[in-house]
Amino acid sequence: MRASRLAEVVALIPALATATLAQERSTPGFDELAGQFAEADREYRAAAAENREPMPASPAAEFLPRFQALADERPGTDDAAWALSWIYVRLPQAVTDRTQRIERAQLVLDRLVADHPTHPAVSSALAEAASWGTGYYGRGVVDSVRIVLSKAEAGPARTAALYALGQLLAGGAATPDEPDEEELAEAKKVFAECARTAPETAAGKAAANLLFELENLQVGSVAPDFEATDAAGVAFRLSDYRGKVVVLDFWGFW
Repeated sequence: MRASRLAEVVALIPALATATLAQERSTPGFDELAGQFAEADREYRAAAAENREPMPASPAAEFLPRFQALADERPGTDDAAWALSWIYVRLPQAVTDRTQRIERAQLVLDRLVADHPTHPAVSSALAEAASWGTGYYGRGVVDSVRIVLSKAEAGPARTAALYALGQLLAGGAATPDEPDEEELAEAKKVFAECARTAPETAAGKAAANLLFELENLQVGSVAPDFEATDAAGVAFRLSDYRGKVVVLDFWGFW
């Protein structure tokens, strides 16, 4: 199972994490700069929606050094933690060269984890890493997540780290394609802990769903039984057709 498939199930996790954790901070320096970026980003998105010519560039690249300067000027503070998290989350927009992006991302995450291992800003960054995967952030992110787990015994940072590690491992963190048996076994273990210790959080619920997928929805597994009605309104169960070739067509309207 590739990371891109898993990420589809929980595409809203980064946004949910950022929205929730934003309420916990009191960071005038960061908030002022983030407000300026939000205004510039709204203008950029409006221009993109209208297909204006020439198409403006994303303001993320312009604001990246400003957030970096904030982190450098106020090391060890909440402003620095959130600035570093912002940089990490926006790097895919700001840096198009993959090699440069991965190198920069690892430097930012290393500093964030070293200076603020249990800070809520770490949770936001790890949620983003879980969604985009090692293709955008590099395989070094796995080691960074493990460091957070070693330092965060409980709380949002540990929940985010558990979920991120499970996502990365289930997507094949050590290989470019499918995960190996060892990675899958560890992914199941961390998903189980995440679901057990934080069942009411978005990450905990997503972890429970992904654990079910890993344990029950793999090629060669017996499909979970379910009941439905056919076109004539007659009830049937999937198990009624056990031993026969069954083609399932799932569809709907959105």
